[in-house]
Amino acid sequence: MARRKVNKQELLAAAEELLMERGYDHFHFRMLAEKLEIGRSTIYEYFSSKEELILVYMDQLMKKVMNECKEWANEAPLKRLKGYLSIFMKYTQIHRMMQILPLMVQTVSPELETFIEKLFQDHQQIYDWITEAVEEAKKKDEIRHDIPTQLITAIILSTVQLPKWMDQEEVISGEMVFDLLHQGFRF
Repeated sequence: MARRKVNKQELLAAAEELLMERGYDHFHFRMLAEKLEIGRSTIYEYFSSKEELILVYMDQLMKKVMNECKEWANEAPLKRLKGYLSIFMKYTQIHRMMQILPLMVQTVSPELETFIEKLFQDHQQIYDWITEAVEEAKKKDEIRHDIPTQLITAIILSTVQLPKWMDQEEVISGEMVFDLLHQGFRF
């Protein structure tokens, strides 16, 4: 096998591809090394375990999502919700990654447990931001009051799964989803 240099970001990008294709249980350093045409020892220069690699990747992904959500913080509630939906459509892989966390809890070291805790806290923070925007929109009579805030928030958060269920050629935008949620099915 030809040996070549890779950097941490290349490792993380290739790991993401393999995790999306194969899932957590079928992801191994051997497979990652083959994909990148490197030795497994090269991966161990950066990460001590597949769990550490996955958690570092997830942490970077969550930071991107959080930072992009923060960019919408000062917008009007409906515009903020539309922005959040666009972010969720952009980073659909975050849902699959969050599903991996419970599988990892039993196998990680105490040091890596802090990564997992932080990821759950960040996920809760995103939930709270959506809830706040929904409540603000309700106060401005921009969203119906008879629908529970938790239901609206859950639906918005679950949009991250839409591309998984749709035809890959069909483009789903956050704006399309927002318009459907806000305007409904009627003409």
